[in-house]
Amino acid sequence: MSNAKQGLKAAKAALDSQNFDEAASQARTVLEVDPKNYFAYVLSHYLARLLTNDRSNVFLGRALEKQGQIHPAIDAYKAATQIKPEEDLAWRGLNKAYEALGTSGIEGRTSSALGLAQIYAEKYVHVT
Repeated sequence: MSNAKQGLKAAKAALDSQNFDEAASQARTVLEVDPKNYFAYVLSHYLARLLTNDRSNVFLGRALEKQGQIHPAIDAYKAATQIKPEEDLAWRGLNKAYEALGTSGIEGRTSSALGLAQIYAEKYVHVT
């Protein structure tokens, strides 16, 4: 198993146990090995802003969202969608985060839903 994969597993375990400092440390370690790692970026961005207000991205967004920090979670999810726009995980998180904003998040939710629709259309709709 790669160092990045091991680090992500450790980060997820730390996040699940609400050990945010350890989760951030593991995510940063993954980013040292793989600077474009989508999952580590989401997690580290979220935790960095949560813990240090540093701008150092899917685990990070999720962790921020769980703590009620919706706007930082949205930032983390958006960053993740820029890294891998074809992956639906960050788009789903972004959509859910906008949903948490209620009516003030309608525009963002519409945009994230359109992003998801495009991904699903490309993956599952086959015109013959």
